[in-house]
Amino acid sequence: MPAPDTPPVDVDRLRTSLIDDAFEWMVAFDTEGTVVYANDAGLAIAGWAPDALVGRSILDLVHPQDLERAARTIAIGNEFGPPKGTTSFRVHHADGSWVDLDVTSARVTDGTATFFAAYGRPTDYQHAVDEILLGLLEGSTVAHALRPVCDVFSWQFTGTRVAISWTEAGGGHGHVATELPVELTGADAPADSPWGQSRAQVARVEHRGLDHLDPDRRRLAEELGLWAYWIEPVTDPAGGEPALVTVWAGAGGPPPENHELGVELAANFVELVLRWTYQLRRLEQAARFDDLTGLANRTQFFEHLESETGGGALLYCDLDQFKPVNDAFGHAAGDELLRAVADRLRACVRAGDVVARLGGDEFAVLCRGASRAQADDLAARIRSSLEAPFSVAGTTVTIGISIGVAQADGRLGLEVLEAADRALYRAKAGTSTGAGATEGPRGSEGGTGPS
Repeated sequence: MPAPDTPPVDVDRLRTSLIDDAFEWMVAFDTEGTVVYANDAGLAIAGWAPDALVGRSILDLVHPQDLERAARTIAIGNEFGPPKGTTSFRVHHADGSWVDLDVTSARVTDGTATFFAAYGRPTDYQHAVDEILLGLLEGSTVAHALRPVCDVFSWQFTGTRVAISWTEAGGGHGHVATELPVELTGADAPADSPWGQSRAQVARVEHRGLDHLDPDRRRLAEELGLWAYWIEPVTDPAGGEPALVTVWAGAGGPPPENHELGVELAANFVELVLRWTYQLRRLEQAARFDDLTGLANRTQFFEHLESETGGGALLYCDLDQFKPVNDAFGHAAGDELLRAVADRLRACVRAGDVVARLGGDEFAVLCRGASRAQADDLAARIRSSLEAPFSVAGTTVTIGISIGVAQADGRLGLEVLEAADRALYRAKAGTSTGAGATEGPRGSEGGTGPS
């Protein structure tokens, strides 16, 4: 309670100062949109003095592309009351430019009539964009980047529920949602569901009512007091299935179309996040995979080599008679042959083995946990596969391959790679047929030379 000697507050003057000296631009208008009051902040924010606005339509200030949404917002406000939370409009500045404003609203009265009040302050979406992109560059997940996007709907105040689902790079669907079970997010929806239809047709789906849902999803929606939904597809820049933004309307609340701006903003953010994620995957692909064959490159191969502590074998491979093919038919034919070699190598190895192109016509295979006998068997399969003729540049060519093998029961690493390299050298020199093996520094090594 105030101290006994606190002077009485002049409430009317305080109320006037709260409004006139506020940073937010406050505008009151009737149910038709005619401005009846504006505070002084409009002059600083958009160059409009209060007396220049009174008597004009609030819609005169709105950007043409936002005009339909603004009119719909007023109409829905007349029926359901002003929407809670924050939206955004582009407003005409007195100098002819446009100002982005975050806007909240309320129903107010002068004691005899009811009006709507809009409270606006300049928007800074760039900060949000920067935060999201920085997070992705620092390794955050798609889910972590998209979770804040749900908040553009101010769902906490409107009874609205929001979900965003997308196709993961490895398959399956990820999702983020605001207090929704996964069944109502579109993440696991079958092809004949509204979400499946939206994905297949890359088309908006809107329904007032729950008749298009299967019984289980309808029951879940009814239990949550949901009565209408809007599903908006967002194109995946990687060319896969579109992501989906789903907006659910709560009982007694405005319909999903009241969230047109939220859907637009969310779709833009989702596309941005997916595009950046796709580009980051491509950069990672370029940094760790050979761009010609799609095999692991040297960088990735050495990462696996240094991290493998459970033993295994290394096969160091060098093609025989590759240069004559390259010289006779050109580099394009040589590249075609290298891609075909990579395909055959993939077909020979076990699941979990790492096949890498180290450069030129040199390849390596890391066989986790392989015994010496298993490594020799793999080397024999590879030789047999690559000795079969290739069709290149419209003709048939035959090559061979020399393979150096090294095996260790513990950590692999550079010593075992060097042992495999020495075995390859002997194989190329024709001094080893692979029938015998000499002891390496930490295991055994041997080679198989050209036919």
